[in-house]
Amino acid sequence: MAAENPGEKTNAHDDVSESLALLDNIPEKQWELPIGFETRGERLVTLRELIKERPEILPGAKLTDEQRHSLVARRIQAQRKFELSMYGVDGIIDKKRAIHEVTSRSRAGNIIAKVEMMMIEDMINLARGEKLAE
Repeated sequence: MAAENPGEKTNAHDDVSESLALLDNIPEKQWELPIGFETRGERLVTLRELIKERPEILPGAKLTDEQRHSLVARRIQAQRKFELSMYGVDGIIDKKRAIHEVTSRSRAGNIIAKVEMMMIEDMINLARGEKLAE
C-alpha cells in the first residue's frame, strides 16, 4: 500500500533508514571527541560511547563552568587540527591559542566554549535521531 503523502513513512524500515542517514551526517572525527561527563562528573564520554554504551551523562546545563571549559579544552586538544577566526580577535586562533583562551576563560574563550557546547548538543541530537537545537 502506497503512502498517501509522498514524504509519509510507511513502516519501521523508513525510521531506521532515516536514522542511519542522520548518522552519516556526523563527521567521523566527532564520534571520538568527548561530549560530556558521566553523571559522577569524573569520566569524559565520547559520542560513540554515548550511543553504544548509553552511560548517563550530565546535561550541558548542569555542568559547572569549570567542567564546561575543561570539556571544551579537551575536545580541542583531541583534534588533530583546530583553527578559527573570530570577529574582534586578531589573526587566526590555532589549537594552542584556543586551549589557552578557553582555560583562561577569556572573552574569546567563553565564546569558543559556547559554540562548542552548541556543537556538542547538535551532535548528540543527530546521533540520537532527534531534531537539532534552534
